[in-house]
This record gives sequence, C-alpha cells and structure tokens, in this order.
Amino acid sequence: MIDTVEDRFNGESIKAVFGGFHLMNPATKQMTETQEEVVRIGKLLRDKVHLKKVFTGHCTGKKAYDILKSQMGEKLGYFSTGSVMSI
Repeated sequence: MIDTVEDRFNGESIKAVFGGFHLMNPATKQMTETQEEVVRIGKLLRDKVHLKKVFTGHCTGKKAYDILKSQMGEKLGYFSTGSVMSI
C-alpha cells in the first residue's frame, strides 16, 4: 500500500498511515509472525524516507508493538477508539 502511494505521488511525503498489522492471534494472544519477521517489518517502515508516521492499534498485539517500537522509535504511534491525532 505504501509503495503504491509512493509510486503514484512521485516521492511526496506521506504524513501518516493508520492501520492494524494483525500480528497477534486474538484467540491465543500470541504473535502470528516470528520476532525476526516483526523486526524486518519495523526496519522496512522505519527506512521509508517519505513516510513520516505510522499508527497502529490493538490487533498488532503488545509484544509485536514493542518490537516495532524498538525499530521505529517515534515514527510509530498507537491509536485506539476515541484517539484524536494531529498530523
């Protein structure tokens, strides 16, 4: 999705992406991907020069969110019902 936007808008800045990563199985509360894969996802998103901020919610899962946050730092934020964001 991000690659498509970058291609269509010719390198313009993407202020933010909002969405869930679905990296947690809600029945087991376990990550659906390996730690290495979650690290890889975090690095890919971190290194997207034109992508300024990524917001994700509960379906990412706490463990996966923490791993993503360790890779992305302030580029990753959390949102939930009722959250208000200024972009």
